[in-house]
Amino acid sequence: MRIDNLVRIVEGKLQNSPVIDAIEAIHFDSLKINRGDLFIAYEASQEAIFMAIERGAYAVITTDAFSGNDTEIAWVKVESITQAIIKLLRFLCTQKALNFVLASPIQSAFLLALQSEKKIKNLPFSLIELAKELIKAKPQSLFCLEDETLAYQLSPTTQRIEKAHHVNSVAKGLFITTFSNDRHFFHDLKIPSLFAADFLSVIEYFDAQNLSYSIDSFSPIAHFYPQFITAQLRKKEFGMGEKVLIFERDITLFEKEITYLMEQAKKDETVVCIPSTKTLPFNCPLKIIPFASNHDIEILYDTAFRYALILGEKELFDVFLSRSFSTQPSLF
Repeated sequence: MRIDNLVRIVEGKLQNSPVIDAIEAIHFDSLKINRGDLFIAYEASQEAIFMAIERGAYAVITTDAFSGNDTEIAWVKVESITQAIIKLLRFLCTQKALNFVLASPIQSAFLLALQSEKKIKNLPFSLIELAKELIKAKPQSLFCLEDETLAYQLSPTTQRIEKAHHVNSVAKGLFITTFSNDRHFFHDLKIPSLFAADFLSVIEYFDAQNLSYSIDSFSPIAHFYPQFITAQLRKKEFGMGEKVLIFERDITLFEKEITYLMEQAKKDETVVCIPSTKTLPFNCPLKIIPFASNHDIEILYDTAFRYALILGEKELFDVFLSRSFSTQPSLF
């Protein structure tokens, strides 16, 4: 990319008169700079900037004013590094004809779980990690985003997955649901009826885009994930335990899931476990058990409950759950 084009794209100001006129690759880590690269100083120190220059950077984008007497490199000053990155990514997305689909956290999880050809990639939440994915992306790649503002900043043509309006619920349980729409019938899928409309919206998106999907090996997604256990907190197969630990990593979904649990189960057999460093942004009508560390979840040994909704990643608690599998799953 030519330096004059780079300056125009990020709406920056060239602070010097460099000898070089173009850059090769783009990096955010000064240790990965090779001769001819652009270094974007996102939260970088002056030392990191000068290290990038020493390693052969041809250009630097920073909020700092020019310092030094190196006339070979291009020093581009911007008002906001974040906005400069977004502007540069928007240019690259257009240049590569990248496509984006906007989805809710639940829809995003279903997109990844159902697609059989793995044509859709979920972009990370970190701007820098997201930028790295888009910079190395192949032309016409398809990405899923959950951040609406960022999605439309990157591409005004971002397509939104609309929630399905017609869900014919035949039978529903807490963790297994049978439902349909005008074209499809799904029997005993391992999802809560709370997510049925989101599931169908993803199926309708696949149909509209002529993308293949498979439900043959479909298993519960990370949201409202049920881990069946014994009274001694030993793992059991789906549908086989006396109790259930339900894991949710997204606090924005917590209130709906608590309401759903109260509709499906008795209040006195349900508890909510949250990190002691967090506060729920709503009034919770259920018993709350705070925990300072994952080890503290062992308090459930002495707690009367049937369902425990836990704010946290399931994988972080696996160390406390001994594996013990039954042979025949059953509906719950």
